[in-house]
Amino acid sequence: MPSQYKTLLINLVHSKERLAHSSDSLKQAGIEFERIEAVNGNALATNGLIPNYSATLNNRTYHKDLNYGEIGCYLSHRKAWQKIVDEGLNFAVILEDDFSLTGDLTKAIEIAKTTHHQWDYIKLAGHRRTRHPIHIQNIDDMQLVTYGKLPSQTCAQLVSLAGAKKLLAKSEQFGRPVDVDIQHWWEADLQVYGLLPYAITSKEAFGSEIDRISRRRETSQRPFQKIWLQILFKLRSNKENKRRLVTLKSI
Repeated sequence: MPSQYKTLLINLVHSKERLAHSSDSLKQAGIEFERIEAVNGNALATNGLIPNYSATLNNRTYHKDLNYGEIGCYLSHRKAWQKIVDEGLNFAVILEDDFSLTGDLTKAIEIAKTTHHQWDYIKLAGHRRTRHPIHIQNIDDMQLVTYGKLPSQTCAQLVSLAGAKKLLAKSEQFGRPVDVDIQHWWEADLQVYGLLPYAITSKEAFGSEIDRISRRRETSQRPFQKIWLQILFKLRSNKENKRRLVTLKSI
């Protein structure tokens, strides 16, 4: 049976220029997509309805309150994960509308078709800060890599059916930004990787309006809690990575 997958593009309803840019890029690559209407953080601020966000959990697990844009971004990704589950897809490529197609996304999809039962979440784009792999698995002419700390941002990723179920269950209540939650992959028992060379980069000059609305740095922080949480993260991350490496090296 053919592998069932879709490419899903998260895009705000009024971001028509970004939709046109994304559509043109994917069309040139011969990739069909479906649009997921992003949750507008400004609308959340207006109507006062904030599903799934827990201020109590936020206060315990993150160093600042989430603003409406960050909450909207998280809820937008939950919509994409829910679509995977509702339609029983083996996996989906999930893109935000600020991507730049700089590599072979088609090849990445072909690899995903044959390996989707082995992973939950694969990064298809990185971040300005280089993250060095702690384990590398060669697949054709690409590398499925394990990071000591997963790169931030959610510009582009593969999410499997099993991964979508785990992410939805984990985020019934959330208190951190979506990319930070995924960096705590052990909390949802996620099998997370990156696929190199990255097929996509974040088109920062164009800019994601989802990210612009979030304005993460503008919210006041709890600096002492930030330091404490960073220490806890490093200790737990080191422990979980050691455990994971034992498993990976035995395969």
